[in-house]
Amino acid sequence: MLEVEVIASNYYTNKKGPRAWKTHIPNLPDNMLPAYLNALTPNDANVKIKTSDLHNPSYDPSIDLAVISFGTANAPIAYHVAEKYRNQGTKVIFGGVHINSINNIGLLSEAQQFADSVCITEADQVWSRILEDTVSGELKQIYHSSLADIKQTPILTPNDRSLLRKPSISSPFVSIRTSEGCPYKCNFCSIYKIFGANYRFRNIEDVIEEIKLIKPITSFYGTKRYVSFTDDNLLGKMTRGLTLLEEIASLGNVAWVGGISSDLINEKSVKTLAKSGAIAIFMGFDKFSGNDLAGKNRARFGEKIELLHKYNIGVEGAVIIGHDSDTPETLRNIEEFFIQNKIDVPSVNLLTAYPGTDLWDEITEQDRLKFPVKGEGEDWKFWARYTTEEVNIKEHPHFTDDELFESYIKLWKALVSGSSIRNRFKNRIIHPMILPNIMYNAFLHDGLPQTVIRAAIKSNSILPKLL
Repeated sequence: MLEVEVIASNYYTNKKGPRAWKTHIPNLPDNMLPAYLNALTPNDANVKIKTSDLHNPSYDPSIDLAVISFGTANAPIAYHVAEKYRNQGTKVIFGGVHINSINNIGLLSEAQQFADSVCITEADQVWSRILEDTVSGELKQIYHSSLADIKQTPILTPNDRSLLRKPSISSPFVSIRTSEGCPYKCNFCSIYKIFGANYRFRNIEDVIEEIKLIKPITSFYGTKRYVSFTDDNLLGKMTRGLTLLEEIASLGNVAWVGGISSDLINEKSVKTLAKSGAIAIFMGFDKFSGNDLAGKNRARFGEKIELLHKYNIGVEGAVIIGHDSDTPETLRNIEEFFIQNKIDVPSVNLLTAYPGTDLWDEITEQDRLKFPVKGEGEDWKFWARYTTEEVNIKEHPHFTDDELFESYIKLWKALVSGSSIRNRFKNRIIHPMILPNIMYNAFLHDGLPQTVIRAAIKSNSILPKLL
């Protein structure tokens, strides 16, 4: 029997940032890879799949193949884990966002020195071949395929999901994807380059069948099937999206969260969101560079948030700061906007030039990367600094590096202060979405960001000690 261990993680190794609690609380979307690979494994294959977290791998010597999937900030720890598996005779194959990203900038050899093989793009069309080649002892250095037809994506069964964390009262959500790809082509994002600039949709009936297989659980919103949709934009094409939501509504006992582009929020779509069981959506306010929040965008976005709240749908609002056009006034506008519009959960990120993005190309050409990686020596260790919680781009026109970092922390602290929470949750204090705010508040107001984080960054101590 071929024994395979799938090793993945959603979160990075920096546990000193404003959202360090995310690395400890498993109530956010799962990394779905173990379940999908299990579903893609042929029924007649003599294969046993197990799973572990990148930060706590088993190092079981009986494992024949370790599949390690990771994002950029986790690359150094992934390379370390891979070396330990290979030293005990286990074959290692890499995949995931970071592998695709460095392939797009000509740095794939960085990862290849730590693995026996790498998988480029998606594994759907090559997984069976990888298993066959592992058995025959002929694992290839690179597996590459075109983007998958996700209409052929298998429906995940309870057996497949047994490889993921078990839902609980405090973390009830089960992850489901209904589409891949994104047409928006944001310069700081690699999604459209890796997963395509057009939406690829699963069959709606398959999505509904997968939801039906989820066992209802009693949690914050009653006894329901709790779903976290992992699509970048659940509505995607509006007609298809609304049809999907109507089908979900017909099930009658679903509570879900997911990401939706703000330009698809209107009275008709929000009514359907509420009818289908939406309890919160993730919305990016990435156009809030410069002073947009003082202009027409502020009113337009405010109306959309008010509409969602009208139907009792919460909003996790994400904003990126550090664009060249950002000024201290920009950050004040963001703070006012979030509090005035009672955004339920804030998410503040520092602009980060990730490999494989248009922003990476731009900032590299300007020689403004604070932690440049060029494939020289062990500069790959710098990937641990690509977290959206450190200043990644130097020579900002309006801030020094220290000023930008301090402004970032100051904005976070203001958004989750006691007065902000009271203002945003006035008349609805008993509300599940207040919980992450309280966690952020507890972490950010104990002095850690100003002392521990700054000391850690200046001493390079956030780099993995094992390296």
